[in-house]
Amino acid sequence: MEDQNCAYCMEGELIAAFGIKICELESSKVYLFKGQSHPGRVIVAHKKYVSEIVEKRAIPMGGINNIACTMHEIFSS
Repeated sequence: MEDQNCAYCMEGELIAAFGIKICELESSKVYLFKGQSHPGRVIVAHKKYVSEIVEKRAIPMGGINNIACTMHEIFSS
């Protein structure tokens, strides 16, 4: 299911206004915010529309932890 009002579902111009897709994982996409008010700020968005991260265990927490560790390494060096 996709939400026509969701930038992460629709991608294109909606997401390009504020983010850059940096990779796709098995069940998610990772976007880097263009405005880095907090260095390494990213969004991990499920490939299928979900309204809450806890919904059907949307994204494995281990995956989020791996992304967080990678971003920390990149932005703290």
